[in-house]
Amino acid sequence: MEAQKLLWIATEPPRSGEECSTLSITYGIEWLPPETAFEVLRQKDFSAIVLSFPAIGWTPCELLEAVQRLAPSIPVLIRDPHASVFDAVRLARLGVYQFLASGDEAAAQIEQAIEERRTHDLARLAEQVGLEEWERLLIGDSREMRRVGHIIRL
Repeated sequence: MEAQKLLWIATEPPRSGEECSTLSITYGIEWLPPETAFEVLRQKDFSAIVLSFPAIGWTPCELLEAVQRLAPSIPVLIRDPHASVFDAVRLARLGVYQFLASGDEAAAQIEQAIEERRTHDLARLAEQVGLEEWERLLIGDSREMRRVGHIIRL
């Protein structure tokens, strides 16, 4: 089985011994600066994305928003050793999956994010299996419209 692909977005390359280099044993990590990462996200799919801060020229909110616009279903984790609790809460509300811990815990967090996405994708696929093509086209797959469809079937 092929290693899970992880996109690590940072303005500076990782130094030897950092999480990015030690996690490369488990994951196929592609390290890219933000502008290059945006182009790659338009062409490739990744299992998870890590945003590494500080990122010169980017606030965490700005970079998160740009990434989510290009890859809305991919879990985003953040590595920011200087983030406050307030920052963590604000970013969690904006859709960050988790703040990345250091060491072995980071691999477990990434694996959890990937597994949760896989489970969500399978559940969504299972919901659509019984739908007719016209239902998928008219109703779509937003949570609200699926709920309306479920109520109508009752």
